[in-house]
Amino acid sequence: MAARADGYTRAVNTLKVLLPIGALGLLSTLFLFSGEIDPSQSIPYAELNVEQLAREQRVTAPYFSGVTEDGVAVTLTGDAVVPGIEDSSQLAITELIANIQTPSALLVTARAPAAALDTSLGTVLLTGGAKVQSSEGLRIVTDALKVDVNEGTMQTLGPIEAEGPFGNLNADVMQMTRSAPDAPHRIAFEGNVKLVYREQTE
Repeated sequence: MAARADGYTRAVNTLKVLLPIGALGLLSTLFLFSGEIDPSQSIPYAELNVEQLAREQRVTAPYFSGVTEDGVAVTLTGDAVVPGIEDSSQLAITELIANIQTPSALLVTARAPAAALDTSLGTVLLTGGAKVQSSEGLRIVTDALKVDVNEGTMQTLGPIEAEGPFGNLNADVMQMTRSAPDAPHRIAFEGNVKLVYREQTE
């Protein structure tokens, strides 16, 4: 019995030495077969511009709303907004939608893939192809459009193509403004206005 106990003890002591050595051997083979490390190869996440992420403060689904002194309601929504790097009053908005609701129940909606909001001036410049639609059934397409949030007015910065119940129209400029502070808003076309009238049928 004593001899058997001694043999068991020797076996345990031997395994205590061999097992750690075997583990070290396995680890060494892993490093040998893993190949050389190429420092030029970076993980995919390293492609992120950390400096840019730290500089940009992106906000998704922005929403701005306000009412002018004479009761014009203005709302601005978009997919995302990023403040300017050098001037925080300059905001870049993607997929902007601007709604202007006048006291006379006229609703005008303008949208564009990109816009620049100047909070110091209260203006929004829609670029990349702006589309305007009114509650009176008027649809307008233009390259760029400027909205004055403080006044609740807008003006195109280039030629327009319009379609409405009256027919099709082309002009150099479209303005949504009013002749006096207490006058209702009107949509007017100026400069080389060409109208193709569509006869109304009952």
